[in-house]
Amino acid sequence: MTPNYDISQDDHNITWVVLHEPHSLDDLIEVVADVADNYPNRLRLYDMRKFTFNLSSEDVQAISEFGKIKFKNPGRIALLVKDKLSFGIMRIFEAHRSQAGIARIRVFWEDAEAINWLRQEAKDMDATD
Repeated sequence: MTPNYDISQDDHNITWVVLHEPHSLDDLIEVVADVADNYPNRLRLYDMRKFTFNLSSEDVQAISEFGKIKFKNPGRIALLVKDKLSFGIMRIFEAHRSQAGIARIRVFWEDAEAINWLRQEAKDMDATD
C-alpha cells in the first residue's frame, strides 16, 4: 500500500510532513526515505496529529536507525503529536535518535511552538555556518 502523507516546504525552509492513516512500519520507512531523498532541508516538522500510533518499541527503534543512516545532514526535527501515548512513543524515538548526538529532536503539542523552535534552530545554524 502507498503511504498516505503530504510533504510541503514553507517560506522558512521547513519541510512539513503530514502523516495520515494508515501506516505500517514499511510505510513509515518509505516516508523517511522520501523526505531524505527529495527534501534535503535540515529543518523538518513531522505532523502526526492525524496518525494513530500502532508502533512497537522495535518499530520505533527501526525507524530511528533508518533515519540515522539515511540522513547525511540530519539537522533539526520537530514532532507534532495529539495525545499522551503519541507523546511517549515519540519521546522514545527522540531518545533513540539523540543517542547518536547528531540530530536535535523535540516533541510538541502545538505547531506554533514547534515552528518557533525550528526557526530559532535555523538562526543558530546560520550563526555557526
